[in-house]
Amino acid sequence: MPELTEKVSAYGDTFVTHRKHSIFYNYNKQHCEWFFIVYRTNETVRYGYPCLGSDWHKTKEKGIDWGKALIDSALETPKAQKSRS
Repeated sequence: MPELTEKVSAYGDTFVTHRKHSIFYNYNKQHCEWFFIVYRTNETVRYGYPCLGSDWHKTKEKGIDWGKALIDSALETPKAQKSRS
């Protein structure tokens, strides 16, 4: 599996794309953790868009792995499989 390429949105948000879904993240100095949010689209998004989930992680790598697993899980549900056929 190829490495994910880090990108920056038009709003300055850092993200990677996995299976056409965006995993946005940033480091919060106050909490000393990374915040992740996974959107259902690969387009530039801001607030008010549907998301698959969000979570805090101690390392960027663990957060990206969490985001990829969340996306994979969502795409393997019966509803997702039905819409792809």
